[in-house]
Amino acid sequence: MASSSTSSSIPPAVSAHIRFLTAVAAVMVVYIHGTTVGFTSGDWSDPSAWIQGYLSHNLFHVSLLIFFFCSAFLLFVGVDGIGDIGGKLRKRGRSLIVPYLLWSGLWLVVLLLARLVGNLDLGAQEAPSGVEAVLYRLFVDPVAGQLWFLRDLIVLTALSPLLFVLPRWVGPALLAAAYVVWLWVPTPTVIENRSGWWEIVSTEAIVWFLAGVVAARFLDLDKLDRILRDRRAWVSLASCVGYLLLPLAKGGPFMPASVAFGLSTTLGFVFLVSLYPWIARLVHSEVVARFGSFSFLLYAGHYPTLKIVGLSVVAILGPSAEVALATYALAPLVVIIGVIFGLSVLGRVWPGAVLALNGYRPVYPFLASRTVK
Repeated sequence: MASSSTSSSIPPAVSAHIRFLTAVAAVMVVYIHGTTVGFTSGDWSDPSAWIQGYLSHNLFHVSLLIFFFCSAFLLFVGVDGIGDIGGKLRKRGRSLIVPYLLWSGLWLVVLLLARLVGNLDLGAQEAPSGVEAVLYRLFVDPVAGQLWFLRDLIVLTALSPLLFVLPRWVGPALLAAAYVVWLWVPTPTVIENRSGWWEIVSTEAIVWFLAGVVAARFLDLDKLDRILRDRRAWVSLASCVGYLLLPLAKGGPFMPASVAFGLSTTLGFVFLVSLYPWIARLVHSEVVARFGSFSFLLYAGHYPTLKIVGLSVVAILGPSAEVALATYALAPLVVIIGVIFGLSVLGRVWPGAVLALNGYRPVYPFLASRTVK
C-alpha cells in the first residue's frame, strides 16, 4: 500500500509513463481492428496476413492489459479503505457510463441510418430491429465492438469495493488464481462469443484489473518511482525476447495457444513498463501530453470508421496482398489523424460534447482546464 506521504499524489514519472503507455495502447487497439485479411482472401497463412496476425492478434493485444491495469491502478492508488473510495467511484462512474452510452448510442444511430438510407454495411454486426434488440445493442453489446472494454470495466469498478470487505490477502490470491484460469480458459473478448452469465466479464479483464488493484494497494509509490527509474537492461531484453518469440509457439506441442498468448502479452507489459529509463525524455514530452489526452477518444471513436476506410481502399485498388498490407499499415494512421483532427475541431465549437465523449477527462490543450467536478 502507498505510504501516507505519497498516497495523495502519484510521482511525476509514474503518472507520465501511465499516460505514455495508454497512448501507445490506443494506437495498438486501432491496429488490432485494422486488419484487412477479411477483405481479400481470408487466408491467414499468406505472408501479408501472417504479418497482420502476428502484430494485431498477438503483440498489440498487450494494449488491453495496459488499459485494465492502469484503470484499476488509478482508481485504487491512495485509497486506504472503503470509506475513501466513494468519491472516486462517483467520478469513475461518470467517466465510464456517460461515454459508454454516448459512443454506443452514436454508433448505433449511424448504423441504423446507414442501413435505412443507403442500405450500407458499415462492417458492424447486423442492424437491430425492435425495441428490445435496440436496447440490447445500446446497453449490452454495442455496435462498436471495442466498447466491450468499457462494459467490463464498469462491472469490475462496481464490484471493486468488495475487496475492502474481504481480508487483505484475498486480492493477491484472487489475482494468482485468475491468472492461471486466464492462461488455460480465456474468455472471448467479443461479447457475442461469450456463452453464459459466468462470462459477463472476461477473465483477461479480471486478471489485469486485479493486477492494477494489487499494485496500487501493495506497492509504495516512492518505491515504485525508484523501480521505474532504475535501468535494468536485462529485464527489458529478456521480456522483449519472450514477448516477440512466444507467439510463434502458439499451438505447438509443448505450449497451448492460450498459454503462449498470455505469457507473451504479460512479458510485453513488463517490457513496455521497463522502457521508462530509456525513453524518459519522450515520455515527459509535450507531444506525448497532447497525443495522450486523445487516447480514450481514439479507443472509442476509431471503429467502425476504420473498417469503412479499409473496405473502401481495397474496393478501389483491388484485393491484392500488397494492397491489403499497405492498407493495414496506412489506414489506421489516417483514422487516427482524422479522429484527432475532427474532435479537435468539434472541441473548439462544442467543447462540452467532446468533454462528455471523453468521459470528462481533460483534452489537451483546448479542454485542459475542464475536468470532472
